[in-house]
Amino acid sequence: MATPLFIEIWLHYYCFSAEFERINAPAVQSALAAFVSHGMLRKLDKPTEYGATYEGTEGLEVWVRALCCVNWPTREWVMAQTHTPQDRK
Repeated sequence: MATPLFIEIWLHYYCFSAEFERINAPAVQSALAAFVSHGMLRKLDKPTEYGATYEGTEGLEVWVRALCCVNWPTREWVMAQTHTPQDRK
C-alpha cells in the first residue's frame, strides 16, 4: 500500500505547512486523491498562508506515529542448505 512516494507525501504534509513541491505530477495527484478518500488528508477550500491546499488529518498523524514505531530490520546469518555427512559421499 505505502510506496516511497506515498510516504514522502504523507511526511511532507505531516511536517510542513507548504504545498508539496511536485503537486502537479500525475502520480502525486492520484496519490492525493487516494489520501483524501481514505481520510489521511483534507482538501482545503483556500490555500494556507504558505500555499498548501491540503492538510493532514488525525488519521495521518496516527499513521505517521505508527510508521515511526516500526523496528529496524535485523540481520540473521543462515545456511542456505544443510548437508549431512552422507550427502558428501
